[in-house]
Amino acid sequence: MTNRSEGTNDANDSRPQLPYLLATSDDLRDLDFEAPITGVKTVECHVLSAKFKGRLPTEDGKLAPPADSAGRVFAMLASITGLHFKPEEKNEPFGPMLILANGDRSAAPSDFRGVLDVVAEMAKRAESPMLKARLADLCWLLDRSRANLGVLAVRAYLDIVNSMMSDQSELEFRDNFDTLYHAYRYILRACDIAWALGKDKKEFKDCVELVKILRKKAVCARDQALTDWFSQMDLRLAASAPAEIASDIERVLAAPNHGVVADKVSDLWSLAAEAYHKAEKDTERDRCRAEAAEVWVQQAERSPHPLSAAHAMSNAIAKLSGLRDKKDRRNELRHRLVEIQSRIPEELSTFSQSVNLEEFIKYGEQAVSGRSWLESLFIFAGLCQSPDPEELRRQAVEAVSRAPLASRFSSVHMDREGKTVHQTRGGGFGEANEPAIQRQVADIIGIRRGIVANGAIEAARQTIMAEHFLSDDTFILLLRYSPFVPENLIATFSRGFLRFFQGDFISAIYILTPLLENSLRHILKLHGYDVSTFDDATQTQQDRTLSSLFSQMRAELDAVFTTAITTDIEYLFLTRPGPALRHELAHGLISDGTAYGADAIYGCWLIFSLCMIPLYQCFESTQSESACKATEKSP
Repeated sequence: MTNRSEGTNDANDSRPQLPYLLATSDDLRDLDFEAPITGVKTVECHVLSAKFKGRLPTEDGKLAPPADSAGRVFAMLASITGLHFKPEEKNEPFGPMLILANGDRSAAPSDFRGVLDVVAEMAKRAESPMLKARLADLCWLLDRSRANLGVLAVRAYLDIVNSMMSDQSELEFRDNFDTLYHAYRYILRACDIAWALGKDKKEFKDCVELVKILRKKAVCARDQALTDWFSQMDLRLAASAPAEIASDIERVLAAPNHGVVADKVSDLWSLAAEAYHKAEKDTERDRCRAEAAEVWVQQAERSPHPLSAAHAMSNAIAKLSGLRDKKDRRNELRHRLVEIQSRIPEELSTFSQSVNLEEFIKYGEQAVSGRSWLESLFIFAGLCQSPDPEELRRQAVEAVSRAPLASRFSSVHMDREGKTVHQTRGGGFGEANEPAIQRQVADIIGIRRGIVANGAIEAARQTIMAEHFLSDDTFILLLRYSPFVPENLIATFSRGFLRFFQGDFISAIYILTPLLENSLRHILKLHGYDVSTFDDATQTQQDRTLSSLFSQMRAELDAVFTTAITTDIEYLFLTRPGPALRHELAHGLISDGTAYGADAIYGCWLIFSLCMIPLYQCFESTQSESACKATEKSP
């Protein structure tokens, strides 16, 4: 296993060099560096890597540092040919073959920046098309000024594909699909390089001609996946006439094909529609789009599971969107979707994980027990703090790293009737995994709400009500001094909080949730911000909604309330995945039980806390004065 530090030939760099970066131009003098792969006709680089590794010295069954010129060169070639090839990522077509959790990894392209002259010399001398392609491609990738090596790479990739088509190369598993699959990957990389070098160059034109030939071979093989890949490439390069591509796709779809899946068939119909669109054949385009939709309809009708059937029917409806003369069919499918969704609750099952809330309950009870009503309410408002967004993100990234595969899948969020109300798309790896991170943040903050609400908040609320009598006047006395509460809404806020402390959560959540939006606007106006919109057409002004405040004035909200509080509000009242309490309540979508859930209880507490936060300074000074007076009266 290698270290993550980049290799370099800079004499001023004191870091130890990696074993595969020790070769120099002098080591290449009079050396047949292709000797380990003489006679090997493979087009799979990992085979070449194994051949080069076989020439390296070992100690106790492990590779030892190379001690001579040949060993240093073979170590470099073994690492370069061992890079992970991913041509579908044109900006990063190579990567480490292995990355461990502690940060250690195998060779990466960036390691070779300091030894490009050595790599370039081998690329020019190499006879093996596979080795030449890898070496030249790596040089051009790291240094775009080496255009001649880019040309070498394209020519080598074309030679590889041609040798595969003429059965002059070796494959670990040779069949029609495997051959065309490898050809696709190499021609894809060749096209990306040729495109960057210039579409007027001979290499690009040769790539285009070869793509046309390969697409025809895929069509003749009646393979849907290969036809999809090569047809997309052909369309992008404008190699063949779009109408011809569409017609060929329909031929493949008409042929018997066992083991096909609905999404691939639907994708092919959609691709045919795209080709007909480029050919300006609108009638044929719409027909193919309708066929793509019907594939999903058939999948929905065949599925015995309502969840998968509803997903397929939703895809069908989306495919029909915007098609002329398909409005009635779309409405018909929407009714069918509702019918399917009605069966989803029968298929769902619940699972739970118990959490011991004893510690949180004890904390909530002890925090307010034996206090005056005023102290109890202030302590209750400060039972916990809104979570730090940076810490939430750190925990989410850590959780995703522990289960990277699960984060690649998209998630569907449904309401109690089985309707899809939100979809979270799957993420990638590293920074590309933002969707999975956001989904994990929502999960973490949701679990936290459940623990805090059902533990500390509920225990403290019940203790306060057992020890004190609260009334509207109690809260009016407090809230009249809170800048968060507009003067004309003090009684309404007071009634909402009284119902909350009394355990009438239905009344509390319906009273307090709409007031949150108004108070946020009120505070922003007190800080000098304009919270209205102006319609130029009608010359009217409207107050911004909660959604508009968060989308258009988030920076101002963060400056006034802190990012922790605004994030807490956002994940509870606005965004999905999440309860989206404000939307659900405003549209009458919450059930009787929702008001008694952890989200609603926490929401009421959060609004109460926002009302009380501005009063803490006054409360602390009052407590200090009382303490001074008590000291003066004491003996």
